[in-house]
Amino acid sequence: MNNLKSTLGTALFLIIIASSLSAARKTNQTINMPYDSINERYAYTRIVEAPQLNDIQLYMLAKKWTKQKFGDDHYLIDDVNTQLADRGSFSFLYAYNKLSEPFTFNINYKLNLQFKNGKYKIEINNINLIEIKEGATVETSIENFQKEQERVVLARKTIRRITTEVLNQIDTKLLKVISEIENSLTANNLNTENW
Repeated sequence: MNNLKSTLGTALFLIIIASSLSAARKTNQTINMPYDSINERYAYTRIVEAPQLNDIQLYMLAKKWTKQKFGDDHYLIDDVNTQLADRGSFSFLYAYNKLSEPFTFNINYKLNLQFKNGKYKIEINNINLIEIKEGATVETSIENFQKEQERVVLARKTIRRITTEVLNQIDTKLLKVISEIENSLTANNLNTENW
């Protein structure tokens, strides 16, 4: 019986050491999201050249994409042929480690698209985490989420690693949104049939 306890104790100790070493290696990760130091927030801005398309065509393709992506045609801003703005959202699961229960993060963001002949501008900002705290839904900017996590004193390296991993998963999802827009706003997607 003592051998079993000793073996279990040693195994548990090795698991703790291994997870600590793994966490220590991952704390050197950096946040990939672009940070707008002037406005002190995470934001994406991309200008895309589309010389074969005019502002009307770009606007129509963007409307088609946003309607498919967000499921409606209600916009924060809808300036015909010049600008569309809408709120987007997505969710993802995050688990601290292989043994932990995954946590669902819900993200809201503002998407702004501006059009000119031969080019368009993509802006994503106002990125917020939606959490359920004490039975109430709370929306927090990712900048405030990051600041709150930095204030944690206990397990600081682990919290930094988790915060970095969460922000990098958000970055991956938002880069996918940008890629979807770029793939949708091309001359190949124009419907040239006149019915």
